[in-house]
Amino acid sequence: MVAPGSIAVLGGGISGLSAALHLLRRFNSPLTLIEGSHRYGGWIDSHTETILGSPVILEGGPRTLRPSSALLELLVLTNALHLARPMAARSPAMRSRFVHFHGTDGLTALPSKALGALFSPFGRTAIRGTLKDLFTRRTPAKNSDSDESIESFLTRRVQEPDLVNMVSAVVHGIYAADARVLSARVFMGPAYEYGSPVQYVFAPPSTKAKFRPPPEKYPLIDGALVPKTPFSIRGGTGSLTSALHDTISRETRFRGVLRTHVTAIQRRADGIELTLRGEDGTVTRRTFSHVVSALPMPTLQAVLPPRLQAQPVLNQTPYTNVTVVNLVFPRQRTPLHPQGFGYLIPRPASGYTDNTGAGVLGVIFDSCVAPQEADDRVVRMTAMVGGPYYPHLPEPDLSTLLATIGRQLGRREPLPAPLFARAVQAHRCIPTPTVGHLARVKSLKEALQREFQAKLEIVGAAVTGVSVGDCIAGARKAGESWKLPKNEHPKP
Repeated sequence: MVAPGSIAVLGGGISGLSAALHLLRRFNSPLTLIEGSHRYGGWIDSHTETILGSPVILEGGPRTLRPSSALLELLVLTNALHLARPMAARSPAMRSRFVHFHGTDGLTALPSKALGALFSPFGRTAIRGTLKDLFTRRTPAKNSDSDESIESFLTRRVQEPDLVNMVSAVVHGIYAADARVLSARVFMGPAYEYGSPVQYVFAPPSTKAKFRPPPEKYPLIDGALVPKTPFSIRGGTGSLTSALHDTISRETRFRGVLRTHVTAIQRRADGIELTLRGEDGTVTRRTFSHVVSALPMPTLQAVLPPRLQAQPVLNQTPYTNVTVVNLVFPRQRTPLHPQGFGYLIPRPASGYTDNTGAGVLGVIFDSCVAPQEADDRVVRMTAMVGGPYYPHLPEPDLSTLLATIGRQLGRREPLPAPLFARAVQAHRCIPTPTVGHLARVKSLKEALQREFQAKLEIVGAAVTGVSVGDCIAGARKAGESWKLPKNEHPKP
């Protein structure tokens, strides 16, 4: 017989770990976290390497967090985990951003202030596009299913091709995807529903979503502390997932299982039965009263009952392949790159068949983004390669990559030989929410609710958004409606 109120969480990435924490705090029920790989954390992968006798933190996945409403969720989470001063000091250089245009050598600085935009060719383009959108009648979404690509939406609104193409660079940095297929409703959110990205800024407060404090008694951090620029987690982003796992592991009601794959999910009279396959091939079956799945859509499709596998979102959500290359150089008398966050690269005019840029989507200047994670004798950069350029996992040649980055930086001299280089290949790591994605997610949720009597819920990047904050926000809401014994004494 199934234990009353037993919970299973499938997937041990940031979404699964966050869901486990909130469920343990909310309910007085045993919880099992099932992860197929050898480690928790998912794509978040902070690695410490000793270089020149000192530790250097390198990120194989997300390393910065964007300011947004979901960021408040992260602040709540870090406070609940008792992470002291989780946000690293932000260098003023992080306000400086650059773009590299195909067919050119060197970087173009993006204006960081309104006055600077007047003296920048791209800034003047942005001003023209802003004014066109501001004085064009807004076109609100007709209904909750209305959608189009972000490129189509902005082409209608700002009417500036160069500005629209710049959005492809932003999409590269967040989704490693093609802006021509990315959902405007997902990317723009309420601004798309309002019908104008610029006019939404001046919309009445009643039309804008607000942060909803969690029902648990968490000590909230004042929203005024939310940074205005991207920031990093002290000790690497992996310190967040490590703290999550350490915290939930101290709960006697928690059990974590690694190297175990879910191969089937079935509804039974006494609960939800999971078929599990261990690393040694052993197959077991366990039944839980409630389940939260943080599995990627293709993985979830393979384990659901056949009658649910035809749900469109399960087979119509593409995932990108990305290789992250960490580079550590000896510091030179002449700076290797300008002070700033890094640079992104818009889509080539001829499309992704043009691979003269070696498939580089962008480069982050880690020494500026997180200067506290290494001493000043080294310079760190990270290149993101792949996405729409490659249908498979890219395997960049180091010498070609260094030559490409040097040209993109506009250097007269080649980059020096790195002290350390590491390539992290992430297979199908970021979902691309294409046009109509949210409607398809809604359809799947409704089907799961009917099939499993509202006792199986889904979270994760393809459900709530790809940013770390979005994943945390979605995970907190998991199981809010479940009728289970409450935890009357959650740990502060």
